[in-house]
Amino acid sequence: PIWAFVTAVPLYMGLLQREDDNNYNNSSRIFWRQAAPCALLTYGLCVVGGALHNGFVFITVLPSVYHFAPEVANGWSDLAGTEEFSLFLKTAQTRILQHIMVGSLPGYVACNVAALWIAVIVHSGNTRFPKSFNFFNPIVTIFWIQILGALLPDSWGFYLVGCLGTWGLLVFNAGTIYYLWNDGTGPESLSSHLLSTQSAHMDYKSVHRGIIS
Repeated sequence: PIWAFVTAVPLYMGLLQREDDNNYNNSSRIFWRQAAPCALLTYGLCVVGGALHNGFVFITVLPSVYHFAPEVANGWSDLAGTEEFSLFLKTAQTRILQHIMVGSLPGYVACNVAALWIAVIVHSGNTRFPKSFNFFNPIVTIFWIQILGALLPDSWGFYLVGCLGTWGLLVFNAGTIYYLWNDGTGPESLSSHLLSTQSAHMDYKSVHRGIIS
């Protein structure tokens, strides 16, 4: 929940409509363009980041019995080295994983729907985020991470693609912080600052030459 909260709150602030929008105080638009996608993302992150990862603990119980059987066999534990237990382990682990994946599917779907929803809102404008913010969207990150992983050597590429889910939220939060830090302008503020600095430098040179002449 903390992870979802610290992701959704800055995002909610960035999705605020600009004050020059005619529907700035429209409660219906605020709900559908800010509250609803952030709430859906929060739900998805709570399921995927919390319940899903906690569920993985259950798939470590039976293998620990298989690989670290107790020295004193009692009850069913003396079957750990038999062929029947190997078949039981395979069947049970498969069943546990099926339950974990089906249980976390709504959260995974919610995260992807929320990411697409946010991308459409940002692309439509009237937010503190420019359209270039969509390059940090998890849906876009999924594609360029896999492309970069295919171009890198096996060890680096395998690690990069293996952390795909983590990269999506990390890049997303980094983009949110970057654009909000620059008051919703991002690279546009940097380019405008460079242009203004260059023009000011040119004006200074022209004034200096006029004084000398």
